[in-house]
Amino acid sequence: MTTRRLVLGGMAASGIMAMGGCNRSRKLDSIAALRERAESGKLTVGFIPYYEISTDQGPAHPPTGFLVDVFKLFAQYARLPLERIKWRSLSWDSFAPLIQQGAVDFSIAGTFITPARQEKVAFTRPLFSLGNGAATRANDARFNDVTDVRQLDRKDIRIAVVAGEQSAEYVRREFTNATILNLDGPDLAAAPRAVKEGRADVAMSDQFILSRYIVENPDLVDRLRNAPFSVLQIAWAVSKENIELLSQINPILDSLVASDAFASLKKAYPVIPFA
Repeated sequence: MTTRRLVLGGMAASGIMAMGGCNRSRKLDSIAALRERAESGKLTVGFIPYYEISTDQGPAHPPTGFLVDVFKLFAQYARLPLERIKWRSLSWDSFAPLIQQGAVDFSIAGTFITPARQEKVAFTRPLFSLGNGAATRANDARFNDVTDVRQLDRKDIRIAVVAGEQSAEYVRREFTNATILNLDGPDLAAAPRAVKEGRADVAMSDQFILSRYIVENPDLVDRLRNAPFSVLQIAWAVSKENIELLSQINPILDSLVASDAFASLKKAYPVIPFA
């Protein structure tokens, strides 16, 4: 498959040449400044371990995963030296503060664009979207005709959700008839496990989590695989002080997302349910 050439917009070749040393306090307002920091070995790129989306391989090795592969494409066309980049593993709680503090220059974590996060960091254009689904036993005929999440709000249905997760907030706000089983703890797979064990009829959760669980448990199926609810966009992030940088990053990402190379990467990760 031939990959279409990604356009760098109005950046001249000289604009992305190395420009010598830099320090942490210098504002990153262009691809040239980003490349300068990378050339000096001071560019820190953050990621959040999240299964196949980005996988931590330990301090001695760079991470792997879909968004890491996308960043490699971005680095190729922005002429960033991957071998000089420092990688830092982040958490959902720490990624925004570390960007604000300047400890991380660029986050490629698979973070949802939400109003609360937009108050803290500046997001690139969206790279893809993920939604929420509803897993049931494949042989449960009650759900054969389900095409909309609202059809699940029935008195004869027990729905498992993980407390604090997006689906839990959704059913708390929108559902009035179904019996809700709120599960405590950080393990999002607890919801489909409750269906597997017969404690619930439906598991509502992040479709990525459901997809991974169903691969190992094919007796379950996501009834909303093609009709997810609460779909949110995922993007990379930089400091709000470096918002000018986005005017040069986004044209590259526009071309990248439209390219054959990006389409091929998505096919290489079939477990990720791109919405």
